[in-house]
Amino acid sequence: MPGAKLTGKAKSVRLVQKLVRCKKAFLASGSKSPLLRLDGYVKYEGDFSPFAEPLDAMQKPHIGGTTSFGFGKIKIENAI
Repeated sequence: MPGAKLTGKAKSVRLVQKLVRCKKAFLASGSKSPLLRLDGYVKYEGDFSPFAEPLDAMQKPHIGGTTSFGFGKIKIENAI
């Protein structure tokens, strides 16, 4: 099973910092029905080489029902 190999390698990666906020977002000016939007960042340390390809692929599609409004977007940054 391919996922089992990655699960074992994920144990060397740890969360070091996070800031996640829940914000209201309106689809159109004057809209009365807000959507909830998660915004923020997480920072991990460890060996990400086994995850490079899946992480890169996750940045390309926006996943969700309101992606044309920017929902579902993620950005992976390498900070050294």
